[in-house]
Amino acid sequence: MYYLRELRAKKCVSQQTIADYLGITNQAYSNYENGKREADYETQLKLAEYFGVPLDALFRGAATSGRTYRVPILGTVAAGLPIAAQQDIEGHTYTTLNGGAEYFALRVKGDSMDRAHIPNGCLVIVRQQERVENGEIAVVIVGEENGTVKRYKQEGDTVQLVPVSFNLDHETQVHKAGDVRVVGLVKQIQIEP
Repeated sequence: MYYLRELRAKKCVSQQTIADYLGITNQAYSNYENGKREADYETQLKLAEYFGVPLDALFRGAATSGRTYRVPILGTVAAGLPIAAQQDIEGHTYTTLNGGAEYFALRVKGDSMDRAHIPNGCLVIVRQQERVENGEIAVVIVGEENGTVKRYKQEGDTVQLVPVSFNLDHETQVHKAGDVRVVGLVKQIQIEP
């Protein structure tokens, strides 16, 4: 999916050098380069910055072919304290993401993720999945119906939902693992004009 091997060869650096830059293991980076795992949106931004290319230059196929896929906008999710998740389809948007996975979009309310380039009012394109890696940005349900988008970190029976914000009033939320259900991984951000 990514042109990472070609970009790395042009820059004449090792996988370990890039893994160190991203703060991940060499194996995790290798999985991105070999197409075994897709990088989350924030990691994609870091990779594009590292290689000095536009975000679209990281991708093969759909992202460069111009082909788009329609995904439903399923309401609003909090980028702040969890709020009651809305499940009403309010319309549709389009994305170049595909890969056979199920995608949906949510409108972000709040500023707790603005430092991760997820501002209030934007749309996040989410790949529906029940698990994410520590450090990835996920949409989760806390309790029965409170949804939020945060950096996810689990240690044993505890889940931390970490804000990535310029607003220092936002604090890490700590929950029992059984009280948090992952809905999906944030894969793309759409900022409407």
